[in-house]
Amino acid sequence: DLQAVVMQILARLIRHQVANVDGPKIILFDEAWKHLADPTAAGVLDELYRTARKRFASVISISQELEDFLNPLVKTSIVKNSETRFILQTVEELPVLEKVFKLNDSELDLIKGMTMRRGLYSEVFAMIGEAHSVLRVEATPWIYWMCTTHPPDLELERALTAKKPELNTLQCIRWLAERYPEGISAEGLSECMAKLEQEVA
Repeated sequence: DLQAVVMQILARLIRHQVANVDGPKIILFDEAWKHLADPTAAGVLDELYRTARKRFASVISISQELEDFLNPLVKTSIVKNSETRFILQTVEELPVLEKVFKLNDSELDLIKGMTMRRGLYSEVFAMIGEAHSVLRVEATPWIYWMCTTHPPDLELERALTAKKPELNTLQCIRWLAERYPEGISAEGLSECMAKLEQEVA
């Protein structure tokens, strides 16, 4: 089928780039579960995690669940060959994390206690080699508005685009970041919409 053909082409391209492009390389797989469901793509991931370091390449895979990386098609190659791992807020996956990474009770408590303040920071549990700790990732207003998927933020952004069609994407982000550096809440959306109307009028 077409998807299999496309994946074969991509797999060949990735292998060629990793083997023949000089200098450091980064290969990023977002929504890795989709790739791991395909035997060809899973084979590429398995191969990269085993050999990329020898070719001056780093591989980054992002997925929603740890179980995705325990797919039988890749066995444990991704987990075992990842020097750096970041775990986001979770409760449901604690038993799996404990088993796979052999975390102790104190480390599990750190994961349970992680917090997030929208527009300000989000905590992640970092495992870098043998060092394990909680890190706080802070977003600038600019980065926040570039990355947000929060529904009230998106609704205000759509309204701004409709009311000020002369603004390009970067100008819209600047406008939003300057006025609402921490994003907006569902409760504050109506007030923000009203202020937008007043500014346009």
